[in-house]
Amino acid sequence: MGIPMATDIAFSLGVLTLLGSRIPHQLKVLLIAFAIIDDLGAVLVIALFYGSQIQWLFLAAAAFIFLILVCANGGGIRHPSVYLILGIVLWLMMLESGIHATIAGVLLALTVPARQGLNQKTS
Repeated sequence: MGIPMATDIAFSLGVLTLLGSRIPHQLKVLLIAFAIIDDLGAVLVIALFYGSQIQWLFLAAAAFIFLILVCANGGGIRHPSVYLILGIVLWLMMLESGIHATIAGVLLALTVPARQGLNQKTS
């Protein structure tokens, strides 16, 4: 029997939401952290054991696209289509590189802006 790896952060968050204020905030943070770490472990296992021979040119192209995404986020670009188009290209480059394409999703998630710019007004 192997190590169980769940990929259901949504389920964990749903249970925590149902319990509401009946459980301490620190416990919620701990459980969410465990769910996230477990999912990252599952993605890492997929990337390590389900890849194929590495194609270095495609991997370099994926790294370049990732760098563009990081610069876009750092430069304050918030338009979703930029991240959508570059994310698709990143996924294709990772797929062709021989490294499992799920890693592209993790890399893209690291670059997508999590909140609006500080200078923007919300209505």
